[in-house]
Amino acid sequence: MNALSQGLGKLPDPAAEAGLSSEKVLPDELVRKKGTPPIDVQVTLTQEQWQGAEKSEPLHMICHGRLQRDKSEACWKLSYMETEATGMEGTRTEIRFFDDNSLKLNRVGEVRMQLQFRQGGRFVSTMSTPFGSMNFSLITNTVEGKLSAKGGKISLAYSLNMGGREASSTCLQLLVEPLGKTLGKAEKEKPS
Repeated sequence: MNALSQGLGKLPDPAAEAGLSSEKVLPDELVRKKGTPPIDVQVTLTQEQWQGAEKSEPLHMICHGRLQRDKSEACWKLSYMETEATGMEGTRTEIRFFDDNSLKLNRVGEVRMQLQFRQGGRFVSTMSTPFGSMNFSLITNTVEGKLSAKGGKISLAYSLNMGGREASSTCLQLLVEPLGKTLGKAEKEKPS
């Protein structure tokens, strides 16, 4: 079952993302330009959050996404669609997990935001929602993990302060597991 049948919408054109014409790109050229072919993956997200001594129920979400190595940026790119469970249905999340254990998160859709996580670092940004915009700051306590073509795991721990309200703390675990064959191999197997 591919990402389209999982409700992820139109898949991005890797050739266009690499700045190349789709008609003139062989898979090997694309791999040399951008990295490895995208891999269909299952993403299991577990989030625990608390404010002061009050801890909310853990959030669990399983969805399908795509994982790809980007050699030019020395990172793994993971993208998936948010679900109703996170309250951000209709939002596409892209995570770039860099070799230096820093992470950038970009959300586009119903909710728009950009976040940067570097252990011990502070980041200030704005989140846009259908209900308005909110300024926030976050302090990253932990960023660690390992990704490869075989999948992997990312762990984040951070504190978030929105609009001067008391900071909430979050622990987030992402487990990434390949679903099977890469998209590059699937394209080669298609009849002409």
